[in-house]
Amino acid sequence: MLLIHPVIQCCFILLATLAFVLGANRFRSQHLGHKARFRWKAHVAIGKAATFGLFLGASVGMWAARDAWGRSFMTMGHGKMGVALLCLLSIGAATGYQLNRVKKKCTFLPLLHASVNTAALGLAFNQIRTGIEVYNLFVSGL
Repeated sequence: MLLIHPVIQCCFILLATLAFVLGANRFRSQHLGHKARFRWKAHVAIGKAATFGLFLGASVGMWAARDAWGRSFMTMGHGKMGVALLCLLSIGAATGYQLNRVKKKCTFLPLLHASVNTAALGLAFNQIRTGIEVYNLFVSGL
């Protein structure tokens, strides 16, 4: 049961990476003067799916840890970083929702959205590293 969490998270981290690449085109065109096509609808759809999936995967991870070990946050900083990741994802989802709802020229909110989600993606990749440590310490010996 413990291995469902990393499989879910890796799939949705890949999806989040795709949303990042799509969003990077907007940043390149708006702030760097490059010619790049921003596929807004694809970015929104993939971003929503990735955010939902990462929340789902985190919930599965907390449940699996509680089921296996009786508590959720015994895995060094992995669980606590997961909560920080969820906070960043919440801000990213809220700003993304607002940007999709009100389509007018704006500079600050897209930069906030991009910054928060980029930090979240970086933290998600760090979660892979700490997740491997958790697996080696707690799961592989079961």
